[in-house]
Amino acid sequence: MALSQSSPYPEPSSIQLDRDSEFLIQSFLPPSPPPEYAPPGLPLPFCTPQITPSFDAPFARGYNRALQDSVGISQDELLAFLDGLNIAMTASPPLRVVNLAGMVIGFIPYHWAMIAGAVMQTAAQTGMHILSKTVTDRYLRAANRRIFRPRGLVVRLCTTAAMQHLVMHAADAAGPSTMTKIGRGVGTVLLHAPLPFSSRIVRAIADKPPVIPPSISAVGDGRHLTVATQRRLAALAGHALPLDLAVPPAKAQGVIDTMSQWGVNLDMWRTGRQQDKVERRRRELGRIESQLGRLGIDPHGGGRTPPSGPPIGDAELYVMGRRERKDLRRAARRAHKREVRGPGLIGSLIGPKEGRLERRVANADLLEHWATDKVIWVVIMNADKDKEIEGIERADDLKNEEQVDNQTWKAQIMKERDALEEEEDDEEELAEEAHGRFSDSKR
Repeated sequence: MALSQSSPYPEPSSIQLDRDSEFLIQSFLPPSPPPEYAPPGLPLPFCTPQITPSFDAPFARGYNRALQDSVGISQDELLAFLDGLNIAMTASPPLRVVNLAGMVIGFIPYHWAMIAGAVMQTAAQTGMHILSKTVTDRYLRAANRRIFRPRGLVVRLCTTAAMQHLVMHAADAAGPSTMTKIGRGVGTVLLHAPLPFSSRIVRAIADKPPVIPPSISAVGDGRHLTVATQRRLAALAGHALPLDLAVPPAKAQGVIDTMSQWGVNLDMWRTGRQQDKVERRRRELGRIESQLGRLGIDPHGGGRTPPSGPPIGDAELYVMGRRERKDLRRAARRAHKREVRGPGLIGSLIGPKEGRLERRVANADLLEHWATDKVIWVVIMNADKDKEIEGIERADDLKNEEQVDNQTWKAQIMKERDALEEEEDDEEELAEEAHGRFSDSKR
């Protein structure tokens, strides 16, 4: 028995959903619950994110010894659970995840539009839409019953905002930024547009991302996870159990397992190549700013400052490459202009004029911040945390269906339709711009 392979998101039948979910449950979860454990449970939550910010991306595989010591979950047991969940995610993304808004259970982005043609019944008399729970939801429910609940734990899929609320007790009191209200899809296009002010305008009205210093821009060894994912994990230090990534690889036994692992490796390779370019730019910018500091120059236009290190001597300047000396001279001139001229009218509104390297790094920081917001996390926590999540009982309901009123259904379908159309328009605009630049270069 195996999961359907006819298409990435086939229109399933109730029998197929039953069969696929039961196959994963029997293959990757223990057959019966363990003896019940008494509190206190885990000292900190265990959190692992998706490896890429895509709604059907798999989760990072890792472990922490506290799972064995505190609640008796072995490494093999946890990895088997994650492997089954990753297959379920790629074959059938979840119907519900924990979202921040009121901590209610919410549909993940684009999922309603995707399942509009899936298993669904509409009762004309009541105006209610009845949706079959996906393979992922059924798998998680069985995992809670067979692994986590008897140990006083619970596993949930959470958005980044919900994870931070549950684990770090963080709350966004400021509300959404102007850029969020306008649309991050539009913002992403403007960040890539070759216009002098577009990216500065976007960053001026967007929520401010944390600046990523070059010194920590390569957390970990880069072999197990992309650098951005490792930074997301590093941000949880002291709030969640550290994730040990040195675990045995997934054992691909069937075609679906093998294809799933290939997909993970391909996502890692593609994302890693993109991030390598960004990391090189961060290191280059860090080197230039460090050299300016040694010359007593504030790279942000604050004027002369005490040298932050040993001065740059003639010998060091001599061994620098021509491009390095050129970049340093340009950065020094730019810092001097900022000091003499001040921010000016435009600069006071959208930030100071930037060099190409500064702009690219700042844009990359914002794009990574937005990507982090889209990531879904597996969060294993003590069961009493469920009290902070409204409507959580709907996820654990033994019924393999959800009922949604007609008004809510239509509103969500229209919202996701508009988001999908906006994304398609953004891709078309980027393709047209790339074609235009290519045509210009041919002339």
